[in-house]
Amino acid sequence: MHCIHCGGKLSDDSKYCKNCGSSTDDKAQKRKIKLPASIDEKRIVRKWSWAGFTLGWAYLLGMRAGWWALLFLILNYIPYVGVIPMIYLGIEGRKIAWEKRNWEDFDEYIDVQRKWDIWGIIIFVILAGLIILGVYSE
Repeated sequence: MHCIHCGGKLSDDSKYCKNCGSSTDDKAQKRKIKLPASIDEKRIVRKWSWAGFTLGWAYLLGMRAGWWALLFLILNYIPYVGVIPMIYLGIEGRKIAWEKRNWEDFDEYIDVQRKWDIWGIIIFVILAGLIILGVYSE
């Protein structure tokens, strides 16, 4: 278990973090939030999310971020505003997924994100192709 305030390693029976002194009695601590441990893991969590960008609310539902999904679904139907949530989820989607869903380990997180990103890229290529065909068919 890790401290949600500083990321320091905690023993299961500790009441306070040895690094920052924060209480471990927070609700988030009880969920045992896992923080990326190494610099490589942090880079992976911060990578662009093709699934978040392309699949939006469906991706968020899959990552167990229910109210986020509803918010992004509504925002997608507002003209000229819908692109903002797409870009935001492309940038922050993996971080949201890491925080909202309970993962067994980091390898599971990587596998799931890879599968979602493959589908996100496939959908993006198909939609881009349809748009190009539509533009040049006139």
